Amino acid sequence: MVVTIDVVRFRRWRDAFRLWRRPDSSFDGRPAFARALVPAHRWTRPDSRAVAIVATWPDGAPAELDLAALRVAERWRGVFEVQRTHGTLNGADPLQGRPAAPSTGPGAIWTCENAKVRKLPAFFVQNAMVVRELNASPGLTGAFGVLGLWKRGPWMCTLSFWEDFDAGLAFAYRNAPAHRDAIEMVRARAFGGTETYFARLGLTDSQGTIAGRDPFAGAKAVAA
Repeated sequence: MVVTIDVVRFRRWRDAFRLWRRPDSSFDGRPAFARALVPAHRWTRPDSRAVAIVATWPDGAPAELDLAALRVAERWRGVFEVQRTHGTLNGADPLQGRPAAPSTGPGAIWTCENAKVRKLPAFFVQNAMVVRELNASPGLTGAFGVLGLWKRGPWMCTLSFWEDFDAGLAFAYRNAPAHRDAIEMVRARAFGGTETYFARLGLTDSQGTIAGRDPFAGAKAVAA
């Protein structure tokens, strides 16, 4: 299964809202799955002019976003193959399909957890410690928080980009005590959530920029 992640920043907030409101009809073809997320500035404040869309394409090449009538300031697209998923998002695995062979090349990790609004302050305290560890991790090429305003939410999500998955897994399970504590807190439902989701995506193509740079510049993509 092919997965695309599009990150677009607009000059006008209403263009971002248009894309966020109907992500599945924003392409020149129909995705099997599409969710729009709002990137968060400094992981806490949503950016009203930016949208990230995760979409799946099980039957061939992905379609392009139709942005002709919108005022785009910057955009990036990453194309990936699913390597591993775990958990559910609104009761299902949105990237279900036959996974590709595991790879230690470059790629993205998408994590999501739903939470209770009254538990968000505790989440942000723990998340701030995790972000400090994440930003100091060897092999990280980019990361940002994204907010999913879907049912059973809000969904607190992270998109992180890695030059090699070994580095991403080292952060997740070995080198980041605050992140390990966060995993245990999520399992104990400390933030009031009932679902978590994890997806590991191997890079096949990267075009454009996020905040002025391609997070995979110079990376050797896995074979599509």
